[in-house]
Amino acid sequence: MKIKCLLISPLAKKNEGYSGEDAYTENLLKHPPEGVEYYFYKDLIAKGYAKRLKYRSIIIDKLSKCFFKPLWAEYFSCDLDFDIIHIHAYSVYLTGGIVKKNIPVILSESSCKGFYQREFYKTNYYDARRRLFFKVFKIYDQTFNIQNAKKVIVWSYWAKKLHEEMGIKDNMITVVPPGIRNSNNNIVKENKNDVTLLFIGNDFERKGGHLLLSAYKKLRGKYKNIELLIFSSYPAELSSSEYNIKHSKDKDNDYIFKYIYPQADIFILPALAEGFGISIIEAMMFGLPVITSDIGPFPEIVKDGENGFLIDPKHEDEIIAKLDLLIGNPELRKKLGKASRIKYENEFSIKNTNKKLEEAYIDVLK
Repeated sequence: MKIKCLLISPLAKKNEGYSGEDAYTENLLKHPPEGVEYYFYKDLIAKGYAKRLKYRSIIIDKLSKCFFKPLWAEYFSCDLDFDIIHIHAYSVYLTGGIVKKNIPVILSESSCKGFYQREFYKTNYYDARRRLFFKVFKIYDQTFNIQNAKKVIVWSYWAKKLHEEMGIKDNMITVVPPGIRNSNNNIVKENKNDVTLLFIGNDFERKGGHLLLSAYKKLRGKYKNIELLIFSSYPAELSSSEYNIKHSKDKDNDYIFKYIYPQADIFILPALAEGFGISIIEAMMFGLPVITSDIGPFPEIVKDGENGFLIDPKHEDEIIAKLDLLIGNPELRKKLGKASRIKYENEFSIKNTNKKLEEAYIDVLK
């Protein structure tokens, strides 16, 4: 019999700020672990089996403004029976029969909410007031208030360390990275003269898009056969036929998987702050060498010199040097790309990560 799991997790529409957290939810719903059956909370609300507590949301939101920035949380009531409740990347207040039945709760998130973004945005996201507020109003949160949750799942060991620094015990935390469905079993790179660089990621400046643009334009002086594809919410006027820069922000994953990744030669994400970077895993699945920043979880995903390169994004000369090396050396691109594909298959295929996730579910049911 399958594990019945209530999933409370982000799932934005493609044109509404779709992020890695949304991609995670979509992958779980489309490709669940073999022994798990998910019940997505928005579907339950739409069918009348559950409801949002709108008035409680309004009241608590107004109260929160007295202490810090407005609080966003889901306020969810349901009387159905489940084996497990999995809350991902949301702060959630639960009520109704699901609370009275003492169903075990698992909390998960990619990293540690806004912790890794504090320096970039110059904000103080964490303070004692916020932690106290969550506890008083019994709001589940992956960092501030895990309450009686049985387990916290994060996507990297770097994120695990962040949670430990926030006071969550080591034995409560399990590392299970997100899995990516295999969309290309037979990757064949065509021999071609032009070299295509690919950047994918919303929040253009935080992910280093402006740094890449500057480095790329300088490289165009040496290489006329390179092009840059950008999929991000950045100003369209930055597109340039002169520099062979193409931009889009409205294409969904199916389009990108079918038409964009297969024509790319190098994936680059010189991020200044990042919680994980699912697009890097996607690029590795397509056998691409990766250039990314030596920050956060990236050293766990990209091994410098093996399946790509780690750089300091604030040093433009490093970005230029690694791009120059890969653009001018197709055999090296092929070697690193092959290593990327192997690492994806061993660590980030949905088959492997689903097995780990199901094991985490089974563990809390013991």
